[in-house]
Amino acid sequence: MTEFATRVDAFFDEYFAREPTDATGAGNHAYDGLWPDLAAAARPDRLAFIDRWRATFETFADDALDVDERVDRDLLLGVLASYRFNEVELREDAWSPMAWVYLVGQGFFSLIAREFAPLADRLGSIASRAERLPPLLDAASEALVGHAGRPVDRFHTETALDQWPGLIGVVDEAMVAGETAAADGDEAVSPATIASST
Repeated sequence: MTEFATRVDAFFDEYFAREPTDATGAGNHAYDGLWPDLAAAARPDRLAFIDRWRATFETFADDALDVDERVDRDLLLGVLASYRFNEVELREDAWSPMAWVYLVGQGFFSLIAREFAPLADRLGSIASRAERLPPLLDAASEALVGHAGRPVDRFHTETALDQWPGLIGVVDEAMVAGETAAADGDEAVSPATIASST
């Protein structure tokens, strides 16, 4: 394995630990019960992560990489630039409640949509994320104050309020599926099993 490939692996290990919902969506299930730390107090750490990895990948000159690695380097630098733009300039988290609805929806739906693990395991992860939802909502409440002259968007707020009950309904439906399976005699999804997974 080349030095570049080693650094890419290390980057994704750290990225997925920081972005559990992205990890789930990408098929990395080590963090299925967690949310990203999006508190304002964690922003300097997020920016430090971006800048550190941008500097790391920028050290790989073209002549040190093969064609595929150069493409991967440029893609990763683009991702990091986008990540930083969102943290500093766009700040969608500060004016769009829908950004938070999308995050919560992704966090739950990605555990339901694909049968990548037994239902009991996925329900355990859903329950874990549900229990850890209050700090994420606290971060949303702290962040949603507008940014750089852009107030919280009214249309996004109304849409988020309309969609929130359906979003929580997805979790309720998953729990009903678990209860149904348990009632059918599948001990793997009994309430005790679900509780022990959280």
